[in-house]
Amino acid sequence: MNARILLFLAALMGCAACEKVGPEDPAYPYNRVLLLYECGYNNLSAYFKGDIQDLCDGTYVPGPNDFQALLVFAHLSRTSIDYETPTDSHLIEIRKNKKGKVIRDTVLTISPPTIADPAVMRQILEYVGGHYKSRHYGLLVSSHGTGWMPDDSYNREPTNSDYVWGSIAPSSFGQERVKNKDYFINVEDLAEAIPFYLDYVLFDACLMGCAEVAYAFRDLAGTIGFSQAEVIGDGFIYQTLAERLLKEQDPVAAIRDVYEYYNAQSGFNQTAVVSAVNCARMQELAGCCAVLFEKYRADIAAVNPAQVQGFFTDDRHWFYDLEDILVQSGISEADAGALRQALDACVLYKAATPRICDRIPVRTNCGLSMYLPANGSEKLDAYYKTLDWNKATGLVK
Repeated sequence: MNARILLFLAALMGCAACEKVGPEDPAYPYNRVLLLYECGYNNLSAYFKGDIQDLCDGTYVPGPNDFQALLVFAHLSRTSIDYETPTDSHLIEIRKNKKGKVIRDTVLTISPPTIADPAVMRQILEYVGGHYKSRHYGLLVSSHGTGWMPDDSYNREPTNSDYVWGSIAPSSFGQERVKNKDYFINVEDLAEAIPFYLDYVLFDACLMGCAEVAYAFRDLAGTIGFSQAEVIGDGFIYQTLAERLLKEQDPVAAIRDVYEYYNAQSGFNQTAVVSAVNCARMQELAGCCAVLFEKYRADIAAVNPAQVQGFFTDDRHWFYDLEDILVQSGISEADAGALRQALDACVLYKAATPRICDRIPVRTNCGLSMYLPANGSEKLDAYYKTLDWNKATGLVK
């Protein structure tokens, strides 16, 4: 065979090697799928419209030969103060066509009064699982959030003042206000709405970085990423989000981007307390905590909340650093070492700006917040006993 033919064949083989000709697994047309689920029929609607635009303008949008899907399911109000005009909810795919132009393709439209409903979330995830078959799925949920807290029946606690959190009552995730009625998804209901295993779940919402939340997803996701504190309205860094999650397959990097961006800001906007957690290791942490909670029960009950690192502003006093609760309760060095080992095993990344909303100093951040019964109430204690985290650890008896 002459040299010219050999060179031609070598070049042809080289082109074939570098060009994708199909998905990694022919039985699954997509290699990876990312779904952004936006409960935005509230005062965050304008921010969420900007997030979708940032995805379209971002550093990576899947093309025809990428075999990846970037999906957004959103329910947005017409304006951030219009809670009377009904709007549809749309599932859109953001992709590049063969000419390289970014398009938004609406693939499903539904009209429930709210998508802050576990039944709707399951419906959408099942639709995505059926129409975008893949071995790898990731979910990013965005809305208001209040961690493990129950619904708005708990919005008035007997604290220093009888207050409501502005227009947002304590819930868990996904507050949508429809004709002056608020809808929420409690975290355990949200977890039950997940129909298949997820590589990661990220919460672009305030106060979701709780042990209670992470434990609820212990068997449902590989990595969970969230914030222990309030989240600035602009939220996550959507310009690089698809690149991190689809192209690089690195949810920890997506969380790191949040910290690095906001840490470079100043004043009120220099606010980010974030972490990424290996959900599979939460069972080990729960086992460690169960021993410590029982051993130091009286000390935890007597701890001074003012001495414990809190991740909240105003009167939202239900979110404290898990490790610091025990440290301030006076646990031994040996027990502190065991706790640190368990935390290091499950917390993949953690970072915090010096202050929250230019008001609350952050001196420590173990990567997970938790309820502090010493600064709670009988009503909250009663609800807390229903959570899987409490059943595993016995924090509240």
